[in-house]
Amino acid sequence: MACPVPDPILRGRPSQPPLPEPASIAGSTRVFGEFHHDNTPLADDDDDILRFCEHAHQVLKTQSARCFVHGFLVRGTALELWVFDRSGAYSSERLDLAQRPDLLVRILAGYALMSDEEAGFNTFVKHHPPESDSYVTFRQRDKLHSWAGNDYIVGLGTTCYAASVSTVGEPDTVVKFSWREDKEPTEVRLLERAHERNAWGVVQLVGYQDLVSIADLRQGLQFPQTFVTRTFSCVATTPLGRPIRQYTSITELLEVLRDLVKALPSLYVDARILHRDVAIKNLIITPQYSADGPKGVLIDFNYALDLDNARPIEPMVGSDGFMAIGILRGQRHTYRHDLESLFYVFLWIAIANDRVRDEANDILKGMPKASRLWKWCTMDFGAVGRDKAADMSPEGFEGILGEFSSDFAPLQGLAKELHALIFPVRDGEIFTVTETDQTYAEDLAHLRKLLDVHNMPASVNIKLMHIHFHLREGEILAVHELDAPPYGKIPFLEPMAPDTAGQVYYGCNYVVDGSGHLQAFEYTTIEGGPDLAAHAAFVAELCAVVVQRGLQHKFGLAINSGAASRGSWMELDFPEKRATFLLPSHVPLPQSDRVVLRTTITKFPSLKNEKDGNKDLPTHIHAEHTWGKRRKTDADDEEPVDGVTTKNGLLPLVLLKLLRNSLKTGSY
Repeated sequence: MACPVPDPILRGRPSQPPLPEPASIAGSTRVFGEFHHDNTPLADDDDDILRFCEHAHQVLKTQSARCFVHGFLVRGTALELWVFDRSGAYSSERLDLAQRPDLLVRILAGYALMSDEEAGFNTFVKHHPPESDSYVTFRQRDKLHSWAGNDYIVGLGTTCYAASVSTVGEPDTVVKFSWREDKEPTEVRLLERAHERNAWGVVQLVGYQDLVSIADLRQGLQFPQTFVTRTFSCVATTPLGRPIRQYTSITELLEVLRDLVKALPSLYVDARILHRDVAIKNLIITPQYSADGPKGVLIDFNYALDLDNARPIEPMVGSDGFMAIGILRGQRHTYRHDLESLFYVFLWIAIANDRVRDEANDILKGMPKASRLWKWCTMDFGAVGRDKAADMSPEGFEGILGEFSSDFAPLQGLAKELHALIFPVRDGEIFTVTETDQTYAEDLAHLRKLLDVHNMPASVNIKLMHIHFHLREGEILAVHELDAPPYGKIPFLEPMAPDTAGQVYYGCNYVVDGSGHLQAFEYTTIEGGPDLAAHAAFVAELCAVVVQRGLQHKFGLAINSGAASRGSWMELDFPEKRATFLLPSHVPLPQSDRVVLRTTITKFPSLKNEKDGNKDLPTHIHAEHTWGKRRKTDADDEEPVDGVTTKNGLLPLVLLKLLRNSLKTGSY
């Protein structure tokens, strides 16, 4: 990416305001300068200064991976040397060319002799001579990621390239250069956690390296006030997918949205992460589908939140046009808000049907001024929140549906059902907040911190617990595995009498009982979980905190092993058979009248209750995310779109019910 043009770009004073910097010039500029004959001293708001700064802005915008650019300004006999970087600009003192007439020639020669690094170019990218292919090498990996051609995606201070692990392979990786304000590589850390905890539908980290910071570039210089320091980094991820706006059919788009609905709860439940910037630009379609792989993938975790290390007050983040109403009103970001943002992605695509642009403000340029979406993209967040709330009201949403493009008009019925799920009407108004039991949320966060304090294995988790069935005397709850081709082994849970013939059972779910002791209430024959006897200090502190907070029979300890440790799953109850199947996220849920939508009551047996003769055992209500009765589809109900019946067809129904299940997941 180092520019081969060795000469500075020099300009005289224009006779009229200049046109915007041509990309061909700004993209090949190494150093730029301007000459003006006027001897009048420059002021901060002088048109010449503003025009000069605009040239620098165009260079940094066009060369988005550039670290900084040199510039010089001559006005009469006065010379100023400037440097523009990603945190602003600074200059030398004013130099008098009348006193030193050779100075300008010496400075121009210095600019011409600068190395690429001294000129501000990104030198992390190397080149294969004599070919034009480029590559990068990360410290922690020995693979090269090579590419040729133009930028894949360019944003403000961000450039992405399509890459591969060899010079002949098809591109399968994204190499992203970007500037971040925080000192810690948050995106990298959260992507690593998502992978370690088997989050589904999330882009995978290949390699990363921090390259330079503004503080490094300005080292040794004195400034009258502090400046924002940013870090320039390179992050490589896979897969290289198509932007969601480039869907090939309505069928594909719905499948992608379906999988994104599954990805968000996996990210939240498995990895304890909120994405917080769900928008068109951050969703991709995977290039190759597999039976258990996602078709839609979440990318760009720059604004993601680690829930285990969240601050009491977090700054508002998100993308124009896609932010949830609650966020615009100053609410704390929750899992529900990410689902609401995904719904707005669907609406923007359905209305604009723009296959070229990602940013809402750019999409609006091709839309009529009468569109309601214009009011969703202003800097007045309070007004945007009010306008969105009005558009999401039952009456206002009819106007949104009226803007659907012709390709998406058949999906208005699906949109209505999704809208009713996300914005239920309560007391005459749409409900836009998240139902959260703050007491339990604080307790859960406190207990989970004990895992880090005691350095517990990743397979040990703390969560709200429930028992599916009330045990009869002599029974235990046991997890077994069932072969279910082509999906592999499926865990299932059933009450049974312990095998007295030597079968070994391992505790997999524990609860602190009324006497303050850790008691197993679910067992498995699958070996693989950690031995809690080796973590006596953790067990003792956990039991003490649970008793102190009065959380007996409410929170428990879960140890994942075997098939149950492979990621998120759906707990599917068959009440008549007293059985529960733990279906992994990639296994399709059956449609059957035997599978019912219901709420199970957690009942924890304890010695104290048995001694007291208490028949009403301690309970905890837990909403099961199971299917209702199958809806029958009338073949003549609606015309199919790309082979999918849009009102009651299978694919929209799956998307609809997955969204319902997602909205009911856990405590937010």
